Amino acid sequence: MGDTTTQGSTTEETEFNIEAMVLSDEKLFEIPLTYVDTDDQKKTSKFVFRLPNVQDMIRIGVIESQLLSDSKKFDDVTPYILNIAYFVATIKVCLVESPSWFDIDKNDDIDLLEVLYVRYSSAVEKFRSKRKIVLA
Repeated sequence: MGDTTTQGSTTEETEFNIEAMVLSDEKLFEIPLTYVDTDDQKKTSKFVFRLPNVQDMIRIGVIESQLLSDSKKFDDVTPYILNIAYFVATIKVCLVESPSWFDIDKNDDIDLLEVLYVRYSSAVEKFRSKRKIVLA
């Protein structure tokens, strides 16, 4: 996938242009990311996601429900935990390609999931905002 690992702890926030990252007619888009792990290893990588369709949205909901199924009562689940479950489910369904160091099932970095989801969500919103529905 072309990810690189170097020593360092500099964090860079990079703006990205969704238009330039559409990879195919399948509505795939690439999210570049620089991640510094707990060993101070800097990893510059790319994550490829696809725009979700209706079936994907249903699968996301099912996986989210499965992740939350251990909760005895829904009232015990905080909004934060609901968000994390949704982030994980969305990434599981819509992630097409990721660097070798990333494994959603073994990930323990909530901040990384949140950044990935926010960038993914922003890209999806940009695609959707171009659609127009005209009622006759």
